[in-house]
Amino acid sequence: TKQMAKKTEKEDTFYVAGIGSSAGGLEALTKLLSALPKEDVPLSIVVAQHLSPSHKSHMVQLLSKNSTWEVVEASHNTTVQANKVYITPPDRDIVLKSGKIRLSRPSSEIGPKPSVNVLLESLAAEYGPQAIGVILSGTGRDGAEGVIQIKEAGGVIFVQDPKTAAYDGMPVSALETRRVDLSLKAEEIGAKLIAVVKDEFKKELLDLEDEGQKIASELDKIFDLLQKKTGVDFSDYKMSTIQR
Repeated sequence: TKQMAKKTEKEDTFYVAGIGSSAGGLEALTKLLSALPKEDVPLSIVVAQHLSPSHKSHMVQLLSKNSTWEVVEASHNTTVQANKVYITPPDRDIVLKSGKIRLSRPSSEIGPKPSVNVLLESLAAEYGPQAIGVILSGTGRDGAEGVIQIKEAGGVIFVQDPKTAAYDGMPVSALETRRVDLSLKAEEIGAKLIAVVKDEFKKELLDLEDEGQKIASELDKIFDLLQKKTGVDFSDYKMSTIQR
């Protein structure tokens, strides 16, 4: 049908990146958005930053000063547009449905607001392989379930390198899902978002995979030498232990 053809065309050409952040998130978002290449691409960015439900947010004004893209407050029933950044208002959850923003009051008084998981899970369902999840500085585990959903839908996940995050709870929880494509400094993530949309990121991943295979091959030779010299088989050790 014409409607189905239109939906397929939209999915093939339009991407949405959902960014989740909490404590320390404003600093990370500023770095990401200020380094975002000013390039016309079929991508919009939706930010779910944990906010106090009772306080007016100044995030739009603060981020607009440093962003290369237009930053606006998300409003209900708005169609997302390319090259725009949408900030979720306080005391609202945000999802995307049929290309439009849907805002609602959180279903529970308990838990972070807005919910990063709720946003990312909606992107997985709506955009599938054209969904991108980004987890920045924050405490707690919000976003981890959404990361899994986006990867299972064929999307891409970037996480702020925990060593560079003011609070590493959310980035570490995302990494523990083992679904993260790359862990980067916040200011490096913007360029990767563009690479995904321009279909250049798959090649980067393949190059990384080739490099990883070369390193694994070299390590096997080292493990073999160590076993002959010391009698200890290091091939059974966890890679994190070997790296340390």
